[in-house]
Amino acid sequence: MMKILTLLLLFLPLTACGPIYGELNELADSVEIKVVSGKLKELQPGGNLLVVGPFTKEKDAYYICRGEEAETFASRLNKEKLFASEFLYSDDYKTLGDRLRKKNGQDLQAELNLSQAPDFLLLGNIRYRQMHVIPVRGVVMPVGYTLEFIDLKTGKSTIVAIDVTDEIAKCIDAAVVELAKKLREAG
Repeated sequence: MMKILTLLLLFLPLTACGPIYGELNELADSVEIKVVSGKLKELQPGGNLLVVGPFTKEKDAYYICRGEEAETFASRLNKEKLFASEFLYSDDYKTLGDRLRKKNGQDLQAELNLSQAPDFLLLGNIRYRQMHVIPVRGVVMPVGYTLEFIDLKTGKSTIVAIDVTDEIAKCIDAAVVELAKKLREAG
């Protein structure tokens, strides 16, 4: 009986570490948004947005599913009612952004057969990505995005750096909710 009790006391701290570590790690979830250039005030919620995907990536980043993040940003921006977003996937994404930024919304609508003429163009870059398996929580992912919103009427751009740490399925949701908050505060 004493051996069983001793074994139980030895294994109790080991089995409690996972949940404790998981809960402590949840406290580290965060979203940081920094305006690199331009002004958030120039991004008026309610406009039409064309999101070009897949996003480009830096050497410390990798795709989980190429194009999915750009599409998810477009979908979440719609859901938050920030923009009426459309998603454009292109294998020529590295040079397409430079060509599209020089055109106006009506030309893009006609050329790309879009349902609406975009007011803004969104080009993105994945700066880094890591993944950590956390007991009890699952996969937590620190990821950094740079989003460039280009006003197609004026040609001005607003570049926003977003750093997120959250569960893998919640990163973009958390980033868009925080971006929505910042845009509404700025407007």
